Amino acid sequence: MARAQVKVQAIIPDKFDLEMPLIGEILNATESYARYIRRQLKKPTDTWAHKPTFEIEKAGPRADGSVSSAAYTEDINYVRIDQGTEAHEIAPKKYPYLALKNTIPKTSPRSLEARPGQTISPPSRVYHPVTHPGIEARHFTDVVRDKAQGGYPDQIDLAIKKGLMKGVSRTSHTEG
Repeated sequence: MARAQVKVQAIIPDKFDLEMPLIGEILNATESYARYIRRQLKKPTDTWAHKPTFEIEKAGPRADGSVSSAAYTEDINYVRIDQGTEAHEIAPKKYPYLALKNTIPKTSPRSLEARPGQTISPPSRVYHPVTHPGIEARHFTDVVRDKAQGGYPDQIDLAIKKGLMKGVSRTSHTEG
């Protein structure tokens, strides 16, 4: 099944003792960032009648020392608009004609901004197959991935510091 997905991953260096406070903080940071990514992926759908569902997938810690979280949707409409479609033929099925509308799209390529969309002219009836020009890819996932890369390392650094501090405070309480 097609999927639109943005994934974040952290690799825990070998030099750190893999104690639960550290791992827990890093897991929390990746899950928190995945929730941020999910909110960003939803933005273009604000004006859509059809509301895709977005999920968060968590993994880790794995044997290679990495943890990850991903926000994704398998909604075919979202995936088609995100990735675009090729030109294709459409033909009347339910009725003997197609009702074609001239509209302004609700989204633009490489933008997460949603707008209401607009019908420019009344539908025209076409009684024969036509070639749909396809959908220009909006690249929502690329835009979100680019935005997410900026703050993620800082989130992981903060999580490591918090985890190490919790580990130190836990050690000092047990040794006293």
